[in-house]
Amino acid sequence: MRVLEAVEAPGDTLKFINQIVDFAPESVSFSFFSWRRVLLSSYDVIHFHWPEHLIRDVRPIRRFVKRSLFRILLARLRLQRLPVVRTVHNVSPHTPGDQEEERLLAALDRQVTEHVVLNECTPRGSDQRATLIRHAHYRDRFEAEPREESIPGRLLFLGRIEPYKGLLELIDTVTYRPAGVNELRIVGKPVPDLVASLSEAIDRGAEAFPISARLTYVTDTDMVKEVTAAEALVLPYREMHNSGVMLVALSLARPVIVPRSCTTTMLAEEVGAGWVIEYDGPLTDQVLADAMDDLRSHDRAIDPVLDTRDWLHVANAYAAVFTSALR
Repeated sequence: MRVLEAVEAPGDTLKFINQIVDFAPESVSFSFFSWRRVLLSSYDVIHFHWPEHLIRDVRPIRRFVKRSLFRILLARLRLQRLPVVRTVHNVSPHTPGDQEEERLLAALDRQVTEHVVLNECTPRGSDQRATLIRHAHYRDRFEAEPREESIPGRLLFLGRIEPYKGLLELIDTVTYRPAGVNELRIVGKPVPDLVASLSEAIDRGAEAFPISARLTYVTDTDMVKEVTAAEALVLPYREMHNSGVMLVALSLARPVIVPRSCTTTMLAEEVGAGWVIEYDGPLTDQVLADAMDDLRSHDRAIDPVLDTRDWLHVANAYAAVFTSALR
C-alpha cells in the first residue's frame, strides 16, 4: 500500500511524521509532499496533516499558484476516487485564513474518507468517520541521548514560536520575578512576523530578569539537553489542544505548566499527579508562583504513565486506518 504523506519527509529534527512511518508495517510504503508528486505520481492513499500550510504564502503570485494547484489536486482525488485521510491536529488553524482558504479546506474535508483525532476532546461531526490515535511519546527516541541535571528555578519555553503561544506575555510576566522562578530559557524558531518584536521583548526583559534564548531549530541531542536542564517547561498557549512539546517534556520526565483545557486535564489524569500543572485565567506572576508551589508539592518518584503511546502501536493504528480508507 502506497501512502503519500502531504508533509515534508522526516529529517534530522524530530517531527510528528516520524511516529507514523518509523515503525510502519513492511506492507506500507511512504512518499512525501511535492506538488509534482501529489499531482503526477501514483499512490493508493493520501494523508493530510496541516493542509492550510500547502496553500499559504505571503507572496500573492505564489499563493495564487499554490491554490490553483490545490484545486487541481482536489479534482484528481475526486475523479480518481483516491482515499483521503486527515489527521486533525487543531480544531481550527491557529492563524485564520481568508475566505478562499476556508472554502478550499472545506472542499478537502468533504472528500476525506477517514479522520484521525489525537484526543477525545476533538470535536467530531456526526457524518465523519474518526479514529482516535493518541500522540506517541518519545522515550525510545531519546533513550540514547545524554541528559543534563535539572537547574532549580529554570523554566523552559520550547518549540516553534508563534503568536498564539503567548511567549511575549510570558516574558512580560517573568520580569515581575515570580517566586520560585530564577531563569527563563527560550529555545525555538520564531515565525518571521515575530522576529523583531520577540528580540526586542527579550532584550527589554533581560534587563529585569535572567532570560536567555536560542532562536533556532535544534537537534534532538540539543533539545534533550535543554529540556532536562530545566526544572519545568512552561507553555502559556492561548489555545491548548494538542502539543507535541508536552509529550517531549513528559517523555524526558520534566513537568509542564499549561493553561487548563479539556486536553490538558485528560492528559494530567492519564500521566499521574504532579506532571501536568494547570492554571486558570491569564498568566500572571502570582499564577506562575502558585504553579511552581504546586509543582514542588509533588515528589514525582514515578515517571509519567505513557504506556498507551508507544510508536509501534501508533504506526500500526495508522496502517489500519489507511487500509480501512482504501477498502
